[in-house]
Amino acid sequence: MASLNRCDLIGNIGKDPELRHMPDGRAACTLSLATTEKWTSSNGARKERTEWHRVVCYDKLAELASECLQSGSEVFFSGSLRTRSYDDKEGITRHSTEIVAQRMILLNRSRRPAPTFANTHPYDHADSAPAETAEASPASRVQR
Repeated sequence: MASLNRCDLIGNIGKDPELRHMPDGRAACTLSLATTEKWTSSNGARKERTEWHRVVCYDKLAELASECLQSGSEVFFSGSLRTRSYDDKEGITRHSTEIVAQRMILLNRSRRPAPTFANTHPYDHADSAPAETAEASPASRVQR
């Protein structure tokens, strides 16, 4: 039987991303992403519900996320769900579900096209931006 663990989210960054390096040297970036659902109830009242998601990026994608994102940035993430357990300061076992991002697309409106970043192909000049725009981008420093 086949299975699929995939999560696609579009939302806004809650606070500036936090970049750290693990003992093995890998970069890890954590951030909070808000997704908002809006609807009209049966009595005509406008309703809104915001969900907060913990997103984790690794390696080059982590470095790019910490460099390119800030509070309020609109972004698309594609990745997989992961639930992990840890013991808090009082020794109580806690569980955390997070999205491990494999792809990120910046959605903020600007004059240039939004670049796309992924762990396997950090920046694709042909699909995302003309050559002169790509040179000005921080992502242009990433090697394929």
